[in-house]
Amino acid sequence: MLFCCEAKTQTNLVPNPGFEFYTQCPNNLSQTNYAFPWYDPNNYTSDYFNTCAIGSDAGIPNNFFGYQLPHQGNGYCGFTGIATCPDWCAEYIAVPLLQPLQAGKHYCVSFWLSLADSVCTANNMIGAYFDDDSITFTVGQLQVIPQIKFTQIFSDKINWVHLQSNFTAVGGEKYMAISLFDTTGVDTLKLCNNSSWSDSYYYIDDVSVMENDGSCSLIMDTTTVIKPSVYPNIFTPNNDGVNDVWKIDLSGYQSINCNIYNRWGNKIYETKHNTIIWDGRTTSGEPCSDGTYFYIIQSDEEQRKGHIQLIR
Repeated sequence: MLFCCEAKTQTNLVPNPGFEFYTQCPNNLSQTNYAFPWYDPNNYTSDYFNTCAIGSDAGIPNNFFGYQLPHQGNGYCGFTGIATCPDWCAEYIAVPLLQPLQAGKHYCVSFWLSLADSVCTANNMIGAYFDDDSITFTVGQLQVIPQIKFTQIFSDKINWVHLQSNFTAVGGEKYMAISLFDTTGVDTLKLCNNSSWSDSYYYIDDVSVMENDGSCSLIMDTTTVIKPSVYPNIFTPNNDGVNDVWKIDLSGYQSINCNIYNRWGNKIYETKHNTIIWDGRTTSGEPCSDGTYFYIIQSDEEQRKGHIQLIR
């Protein structure tokens, strides 16, 4: 009986928590409902991304908003955290829970966020709202007070940031929505000056709601990034003796592994040397065409990712 009860408290009440299951491979944006039973509660174009959609706006790792691998598996969703339309609004993702929450019970809410590469704004107050009825509302802001709100501004475009917090259920809550719900205490951080990308946009993965004993502590955690944080992002391998290779010196770091991918997400080059030198060819020696390529550099516990522009 002790084993049975312990297993029950560890049950994730969120179906399809990593967005792995889909009724149809996404082929465009605004297809959250393909990650059944997740849905878009205000029809304001939250998105579903999957590796099955490589080459489209909904692909992984390269998609309309930038480049990001899943936290785990093959899928994730995305939503605008704060936008103007004309005042302000947000996109949401919502899901029915596997069973209603019980009155007086403590629940630990957890998910992972990453800010999209292309956007110029980051914000705080991303949260989770629970309701006893299906969550639907018109375009704009859901006028409710979420049970969970995170006060930190989330601006990491490289790593997945783990968010976790605890709340006590009123009882009967059986739907959950995630995004920004009200402007109380909202702060933003301007990251660039591109007015075309003035909204924030977050990828989200691995969502869970689990009963616990109240010991679920507040977490807003991420990993350390390899330094230096700025790497060259353009080179011209045309054999003129100038900027012919992409080179990064990581001497002093241990267990380096660098992978380079094309825009379709296919790995075309790999090295484990501390001094990374790429001459614009595949591992088999074939010259790569002009275009944008993506790299991931991993050491023991650190990761760095970004893009490289190859021009011949």
